[in-house]
Amino acid sequence: MFRTKFCSASQEKEKRYCCRSKDKEIRSSSEPEVISQVSEEVSRRLKRAGLPENKANIAGLAVEEMAVYTSQYQKQGQPLDVLLRLYEDRVEIDYRSLGESGNPTEYSEKDNLVNLCLLQKLASQITYDYIMGMNSTHIVLDTRHS
Repeated sequence: MFRTKFCSASQEKEKRYCCRSKDKEIRSSSEPEVISQVSEEVSRRLKRAGLPENKANIAGLAVEEMAVYTSQYQKQGQPLDVLLRLYEDRVEIDYRSLGESGNPTEYSEKDNLVNLCLLQKLASQITYDYIMGMNSTHIVLDTRHS
C-alpha cells in the first residue's frame, strides 16, 4: 500500500504555494505500476501548484526512485508513507516505512546502485534515520537552479 499526503502548512511563512487535498491513498503492494502512478500524481500536483514542469518531473522521478529503493527493505503488505512539501526554493519529501534498515546514503550489497546514484544526483540533501523498525528518509530537492 502506498499512502501519499500532499501537505499544506500555511503557518510556515516561507511557503509560496502548496498542494492541499485529502490524503491520497492507493492500496496495493509496491508494484511498478503503483509506484509510477504515485510518481505521476506527484508531478501533476506540483505542476498544478505552479512549479515549472521540469522541476515537477524531477520531483516525481525522485519519488519513484526512492519508492523502488525502499520496496526492497519494506515489510510485505506494509504501507510506504510519502509526505511532500513544496516551498518557494525547494521540494521536501519524507518517506516512512516499516522493515529492515535500508539507508539510501550508504551502499550495501542488496542495493540497486542505479536507483541510489540517480537519487543522489537529483537531491541536494538526503538524511536517513532508523528508529524502532521504521525507516525514515528526508530528501530535499533544490528548485532554484535549472
